[in-house]
Amino acid sequence: MSSRAKKAKLNDDLINQMLEIDSNSSNSSEFSDFDDTDEDVTYNPNSSESDDESDVEESINDEKLDSSPVSSSNTMHIEVWNDVTGKNRKQFLFNNTYSGLKIYIPPDSSALDIFKLFFTTEIIDLIVVETNRNAEQFLSTNRLTKSSRFAKWIPTNENEIQKFFGLIIWMGLVQMPALKDYWCNSTRYKNYVAHKIIPRNRFELILRFLHFSDNEK
Repeated sequence: MSSRAKKAKLNDDLINQMLEIDSNSSNSSEFSDFDDTDEDVTYNPNSSESDDESDVEESINDEKLDSSPVSSSNTMHIEVWNDVTGKNRKQFLFNNTYSGLKIYIPPDSSALDIFKLFFTTEIIDLIVVETNRNAEQFLSTNRLTKSSRFAKWIPTNENEIQKFFGLIIWMGLVQMPALKDYWCNSTRYKNYVAHKIIPRNRFELILRFLHFSDNEK
C-alpha cells in the first residue's frame, strides 16, 4: 500500500510539473502546438523581413508612379511670379464688374449669327485684301505659261471668301479621302454642295493664295 501511495504521489508531482511546463510554453508561444498539415514545403520563415522590405519598396515606387511629374520649368513658373516688364504682355486685371457678354444676343439668333461674332466683317476684309495681295506678289515675280492655272486668277471678294470658309467647315463634317473627291461625279462621292458653291479649280486657287498678312512686312 505504501508503494502504491508513493507511486501515486510521484505521479501527482509529475503531473504538476507537466502542467507548469504546459502553462509556460502556452504563454511563450500561442501557436506552439499548431500543426498546419497544408503548409507549403517551400515556405521560408526567414524571408519575412525581406518581404516586408520589398513591400515597403513597392509602396514607395507606387507612390512615385502615382505622383504626377512636375518639370523644373513648371515648378519655377509656379513658385516665381515676376512683374510684367519690357515687351511682355501687359498684366491683365480682372474686374468682375465687366464680366459676361459685351453685346446683346437675341434669343432667335442662328448659328451663323453666333459665328459672325467671332468671324467678323473686319477679319473677312483682311483676308480678302491679303489674299489678293499675295496673288499679285506671286504673279508679278513668277513667269507663267499660257496653260498655267495661276494665269486664270481673278481677285476675290468678301462673298466668295465667306463661301470658301463655309465649304471648309462643311468638309470638316463630311470627310472624303481627297480634296478632289468633293467635286467627283462618282456615285460613291457625288454630292450637291461643293459644285453649287465654288468650282474645284477656283477653290484650289483661293486655297493656294489664301493669306492673312503682307509678305513684304
